Order: sequence, then structure tokens, then C-alpha cells
Amino acid sequence: MKARFERMRGKTVFYPMGWDDNGLPTERRVQNYYGVRCDTSLPYDPDFTPPFHGDAKSLKPADQVPISRRNFIELCEELTIEDEKKFEELFRQLGLSVDWTQTYRTISDDTIRTSQLAFLRNLERGEAYQALAPTLWDIDFRSAIAQAELEDRDQQAAFHRIAFHKTDGSGDIHIETTRPSFSPPAWRSWPTPTTSATSRTSARPCAPRSSMSRFPFSPTTSRSRTRAPASR
Repeated sequence: MKARFERMRGKTVFYPMGWDDNGLPTERRVQNYYGVRCDTSLPYDPDFTPPFHGDAKSLKPADQVPISRRNFIELCEELTIEDEKKFEELFRQLGLSVDWTQTYRTISDDTIRTSQLAFLRNLERGEAYQALAPTLWDIDFRSAIAQAELEDRDQQAAFHRIAFHKTDGSGDIHIETTRPSFSPPAWRSWPTPTTSATSRTSARPCAPRSSMSRFPFSPTTSRSRTRAPASR
């Protein structure tokens, strides 16, 4: 709407259409559409024919046909082209004010080359670096994923209030969590105000400076049910 409004005012608006073809959603769609999965240990098969075409979503991962990386990429390119045609048809029907003479695809050779050259420039400037940091991990694809690719669901759960007693007798350190099994590392816990819905558990005496991964604890009371968000 903004692009159309500015064009109606006589301005020249640069508004191309770009297709984001990379990432786990594309790979998952290829798996569910063709009934295959990528196995980097397999050689390329130039005569490979997918076992399914659009009706493999009910297959279990173990029943999907393993194929080489190159075969899998070819199927990604094949399916995204067909999907983009359907998207363009829909967007044209909606009347989007897009310049259809200028489009780009994130999986195209030109885009990949541009991205690689940009990274090399970052490297030359000293802007590229490596660092250890927590990340969201997909156990099926064995790859990092974005927050936008998560689906949040509300589930019945219980808050556990756990007390770690200081050995010097100066008091306790309390944490509250819906997952007490993950409480010792502490990174899965967060502080929450005490309420009547909070259950109380107690930890054995331990030194705060010790590794929290070795902190033992044992629930001593029943858990109270409350609503808590859980991410998949």
C-alpha cells in the first residue's frame, strides 16, 4: 500500500520481489513433498527420481529415502521454483504494487556469489569473528534455527521453588522453574515472585562457588498446577 501510494504521488518507487528459499522450512517442505532426506555420505545420482510428489507428509523420517546433498539441493531448487510461481500468481491477484521485472531468489547463483563476496569483505575488514554462545538447535536437522521458526504452546505445568542453602548460614538462594530437572545448570531457571501456586522444594547444603551442575535437590512437597508457556 505504501509503494502504491507513493507511485500515485508521482514518485519512482523501487519495490522488487524477493523470494527467501533458504533455511529449514524449505528443507522440511522438500522432505514432506518428495519423501526424501539428505545424507551427505551418499554419492550423487544423476538419474534419481523422487518416490513421491506431494503426498509424503505422513511418512516417518525413518521411512524417507536418503539421497546425496547435491540431489537434495536439486529438489530444493525444483520445488521452490514451482512454489514461487504460485506465490506470484496469488500476489498479482491481490494487486501488490510490485515491480515484477525485478526479482531475486536467495538460492540463486548470483545471490549466493554476492553473499560470499560480502562475507569476504567483512573478513578483510576484521568484522568477521567466531564466538561461543547459546543457540536454538534443531535435533532433526542438526542445525541452529531462528526464534521465528519456533512454535509456542501453552501446557499445564508447575512452578518449583528450590532453595540452595549457603554453607555459611547467611541465607538461601532461591530459584523458580517449571523444569526442576534442568535447575542445577541454572540457565533454564528464572526468578518468579512467590505465589500461592508455587510449590516449595529444598536442596541439600552446598557452596555457591561450586559447580551448579552437581547441586543435588529433592522435592519435598506436592507440586501445584499452573499455566506456564513451553516452547518446542
